[in-house]
This record gives sequence, structure tokens and C-alpha cells, in this order.
Amino acid sequence: MNRRRCGSLVAAPGGISNPRPPLPAGVPGDRRTDSVSSYGWFYNLIWFNNGYHQEHHYRPQTHWTRVKALRANMLPDEQRRVVRGAHWFNLKGTLAPKSD
Repeated sequence: MNRRRCGSLVAAPGGISNPRPPLPAGVPGDRRTDSVSSYGWFYNLIWFNNGYHQEHHYRPQTHWTRVKALRANMLPDEQRRVVRGAHWFNLKGTLAPKSD
């Protein structure tokens, strides 16, 4: 079972399914894609820019107040693992009906 997708598994009449498309896979050893980022303003405000997680892995020595500027050095969001809002609030589509 793909551990990265377990957080969005839902029960369906035919068994367990994941209605959301999978996030792009990270490239092992590539610090720009080896984690998940989340750019929700409130989440980053109260968690000291923790959502800029790929940026942190890319340049871990950067202070948390300057990590936003590293986003310009990253791949486009569509080519990375980026979720909306916050990492643990990414429930959009979890309960949506499965499309065939």
C-alpha cells in the first residue's frame, strides 16, 4: 500500500479507494521535491512558515522568517507536492464521490 496516500483513503461500496489524484512523487535526493509544502497564510502565520517545507529542505540553514523568498527557486507547484491550506487540513475531495 502506498503510505503517502493513506491519509485520504475512504470506504466505498467496492472497497477502499482514494478519490483524490496522487501528489507528484518526490525525487529521492532532490531537496526541492522530497517533502510537502502548504502555503495557507494562516497556517504559516501561526506555525512559523512550517508550510514552506520543501523550501526548508532545499536550504535548511535559512531562518524561518526568510524561507518564503526561497519559493522562487523551486519547481512550479504542479511539479511538486503542494497541498492547499495546511498539511493536516487537506481534506478537500476526501469525501467526494469517486469518478469513473
